[in-house]
Amino acid sequence: MKHRDHRALCDYAARFHTAQGPVWAEIRNVSEFGARVAGLFESPGSRVALVLRMSEIRGRVVWRRAGLVGLRFDRPLSDAEMAMIRGTVEASRAVRNTAGYHRFREL
Repeated sequence: MKHRDHRALCDYAARFHTAQGPVWAEIRNVSEFGARVAGLFESPGSRVALVLRMSEIRGRVVWRRAGLVGLRFDRPLSDAEMAMIRGTVEASRAVRNTAGYHRFREL
C-alpha cells in the first residue's frame, strides 16, 4: 500500500452503510481521499458509505487485512468533514449545545 495523501491519525467511531446493512466501525486515520478503518469486514471492491451528520460519503474498499480495511472516497472530503472526523476545534464549533462528535460534552 502506498500513501500518496497526508493521513491524519484519529479515533472516530463512525456509521457505515454496507451491502449487509448499517455497521459501526472505527476510523483510525483519514485523508481527504480515503481512510483506514477497523471493524469493517467488507471485501476489496465492495461499495460502502460513511455517514456523517451533514453528509454521506460514498467510496469503495481497496484493501483488507488483519481486521483493517482501506477506503477510497468517491470525492474528496470537505474541510468541515475532515474536521469532524479528526475531532478538531473547527468541528466542535459546528454544533453548539450538543454532545460532541466523540460522544463527550464539549466544554
